[in-house]
Amino acid sequence: IVAESLVPKAISSAVARRHGVHPNQLCDWKRKMRQSGILTELAVPDFVPVTIVPESKAVSSPAIEIEASGMVVRASPGSDMAFLADVLRVVKELA
Repeated sequence: IVAESLVPKAISSAVARRHGVHPNQLCDWKRKMRQSGILTELAVPDFVPVTIVPESKAVSSPAIEIEASGMVVRASPGSDMAFLADVLRVVKELA
């Protein structure tokens, strides 16, 4: 939530409300993160749109599908997270 509030042109109070958090709580988290030095290490996240597939079109086994740069990456529960992270890093570089 803190990282999302740091995106350029983000409105902290709107971000807080979207996540069901009081804006003062978000400001407090940001202050504590600044004091601890964590905030300076946070990179502004890359956000991608998420589309929820209607149940009628959903596949029978749970999975996540990531589409970027004309490529689609599908991952099922139990996928090797290190491998998936490497694949997504390559996809991001190609974007």
